[in-house]
Order: sequence, then C-alpha cells, then structure tokens
Amino acid sequence: MAYIYIVRCDDDSLYTGITKDIEKRIKNHAQGKGPSHAKYMRSHKPVEIMALWQTDDYKVAAKLEYAIKRVKRSQKLILIEKPDSVGEMFPQLSDFEFACVDGITLEKVLAIGKNENNIKNDENNNKKTP
Repeated sequence: MAYIYIVRCDDDSLYTGITKDIEKRIKNHAQGKGPSHAKYMRSHKPVEIMALWQTDDYKVAAKLEYAIKRVKRSQKLILIEKPDSVGEMFPQLSDFEFACVDGITLEKVLAIGKNENNIKNDENNNKKTP
C-alpha cells in the first residue's frame, strides 16, 4: 500500500508527498524529526491534511506524486476540491486506481502518536523493579 498526500503548511504553502506509512510520515513532519522527514517540512510545519489517496503499487503512487508536484497551486486546489478527478487532471494516470482516503486528519495522527507514547510510558511505569 502506498499513500500520496497534500498537506497545507503554516505559511499556507502546499506540500505533496508519498509514503507507505501515512501516520508515521505525517507525525514525523509535524515533529520535525525522523529519517523520512522532508527538508521542506523543517521550515514549513503541516497544519492540515488537504487530500490523501492510496494505491496498491508504490511505483504508480510515485507517478501521481510527481504529476502533482509539477502542476501549479491553482490546479492542486482543484484536485483537493475534487479528489476523484485524478484521471481527468492526469490522463496518463487514468488507467490506474487511486482511492481517496477520508477521515485522516493531522489531529488524529498526532493523537495516535501521543496515545502510543502514553501507553509505552504507562507500561514502563508499571514494570516492577527487582
């Protein structure tokens, strides 16, 4: 599974990326750390996940990411408004399937990370010392 995403940053710029683990990638972007942290995101913190697609083939996902990165902001905004229009906007990709993913927000991703840390901290605190 591969994900292609567009996030809005704190300066209102749009960043397009690709990943196999969307929650980990977005969390790394937001925290400004991790090996998968993009250079651009060091100075442009994400504030909102604007669009998210998934596909089974990483190479196909990379083609969509590349296509999105090459279009103007105005076209990205159209794609955000109509996420099912990938095939129309990029005819070269119309033979491939991209499923729109709803319900993943920056807040949910960050909360998942906090909950995982809280669980780990609770586990460590509950360990008995000899």
